[in-house]
Amino acid sequence: MDEDNKSFKPIQFSGKKEDYTMWAAKFLSFAQVKGYKGVLTGADKVPKASESLLPSTDAPKIKIRKANDMAYSMLHISVKDDVSFGAIYNA
Repeated sequence: MDEDNKSFKPIQFSGKKEDYTMWAAKFLSFAQVKGYKGVLTGADKVPKASESLLPSTDAPKIKIRKANDMAYSMLHISVKDDVSFGAIYNA
C-alpha cells in the first residue's frame, strides 16, 4: 500500500438525500487527489472493455481504464445503503 492510500480514505455516503450534495463534493475532491476525477466527470473518455490495449502504444488509454476501475471500486466502498449500492452495481 502506498503512502497516498494511508492518508486518504473515501468518504462514506449515508444514503440520505440531504447528505448527497456534501458527499458528492467531498468525493470529487477525493477523486481529484487520487487521480480519477476525470472519469467521474466525463472529462476522460474510458475505452470500452472490448478494446484490445497494448501497453507500448496505448498508455493513456490504459491509465484511464485503471482510473475507471479505481473510481468504480471506491464508489462501492463509499456507500453503505442498499439503494446506492444497487445503483453503482447496475451501472
